[in-house]
Amino acid sequence: MKETKIELLVELCSEVDERFKELANYADCLTPYATAFRYPGVDLEPDIDDVKEAISMAETILDFVKNKVV
Repeated sequence: MKETKIELLVELCSEVDERFKELANYADCLTPYATAFRYPGVDLEPDIDDVKEAISMAETILDFVKNKVV
């Protein structure tokens, strides 16, 4: 299976800090939001609970990265 850009990014960051590997599952879950769900009107649309969970995962990743650069 071809590696997505977000998976590649997690892999590259993991070479610097192994704790980035903890984000791999979240990154994988968020990938459809950058691809399949990107354009409105497409038959594929996540339900509200999935969106809320995705936002929570994205915030977790953002907080993790912010703590690395601060």
